Amino acid sequence: MPSIVYPNLPVSHETYRTIKKHATVNLAFNLSSSPIIRSSWSVSAPDASDETWELITELMKLRQTYVTDAINGMYSFGYQGFEQFLDADLKLVLKPLLSESVSIVVDDNGTYMGIQISGLYSTQPIPKDIFIPKESAAFLGLNVEPGYYYGVPPTEICREAYDAYVTTEEGAQRYDLKVAGSNRLIKVPNPSGTGIGPDGAEATNFELAEDLDVALDGGGSAIVANNGLEIPGMPNTAGTNWEIEYVGDPVQRQASFIQRLKALDSALVRSFTLPERTILESSGGGTLAESVEHRNVSLDYMEMQSDYITEQFETQIAKPYIELMISKEEADKVNFIAAPISNSDKIYKQQVALELIKQNPGSIDLNALLEEVSIPVPEVLPEQVIEPIVESITEPIVAEEPAEGAQNDES
Repeated sequence: MPSIVYPNLPVSHETYRTIKKHATVNLAFNLSSSPIIRSSWSVSAPDASDETWELITELMKLRQTYVTDAINGMYSFGYQGFEQFLDADLKLVLKPLLSESVSIVVDDNGTYMGIQISGLYSTQPIPKDIFIPKESAAFLGLNVEPGYYYGVPPTEICREAYDAYVTTEEGAQRYDLKVAGSNRLIKVPNPSGTGIGPDGAEATNFELAEDLDVALDGGGSAIVANNGLEIPGMPNTAGTNWEIEYVGDPVQRQASFIQRLKALDSALVRSFTLPERTILESSGGGTLAESVEHRNVSLDYMEMQSDYITEQFETQIAKPYIELMISKEEADKVNFIAAPISNSDKIYKQQVALELIKQNPGSIDLNALLEEVSIPVPEVLPEQVIEPIVESITEPIVAEEPAEGAQNDES
């Protein structure tokens, strides 16, 4: 999509914040980031000392805010920087930095050396830049190319689609004003001429037409000059009277706007690596299996980002902190592992399914429920599955009485 067609929004942090306010972008943003934020971590630290485990427990308390800040920065602007330092109690503090203030510092070979923040936080009369070496900083980038640390956020990927969406919406509104539905068309014989209004005051014909529109309940009339046609050698056919017409849209050209906006809606969602069928209403049909497959694709991407965020926490924050407080030997024993998002989602659904079966098994469509939580469904009729389960849960098991004449085992 050539950017020259929609040159309204420049590449800037303010542009990305504007894009995030769009309802579809907000939906895609939250649905693509929330599984990563609510995912869980585990820690592998064989033979680690009790002191190391105390630091691990302390570090895990930072996980939620770290992941939330990292995702919000990466998905909004492509990157997120942190300053890390020790407080008075020698506890690690992670301070997220305002994206506009952060710049990457590299050496002559392009190796990452740390970050520099502008003087936004300075109390000096002349703002002073502050350099934070990589040992005291953490930096994460989304979709980073070799040598380009800032990354590319989904808000940049959908910037032109968003611009086209706004332009299309504005065009649809102009179209509504002109012809859609049954709008009024007020033809004025000479807009710059004057006349006497109902109040007896003199006004231009255009102003009188505006007053007329208000008197007709202000439906948004289109006011045009009744100029007629000027053909050489023929008398001027310009109208000399005021005319009011009601125009319609018999071919419903508005439908083309609707289809285009739907396509742009899908483009906004895809920018967040979400197939649109996973969150938007499908107008083209499709099976449940196809929708689930699309959802699995997006979950794979979320897991990749979750692994990256966890790895950066370990290498840039956790291990340096443990090495500083204890030793490098202890730090090398510690590994942070992100739980698979798809598995955690599946486990949660299975827990809900089991609880539903326990509480009210008779009202549950077991086949549909088992399919939803990815448990194989036996190839038998539904009633063959439901009846034994219901009976085993709701009916008490009563021991059979010995048959008449049968001998007792104790005899």
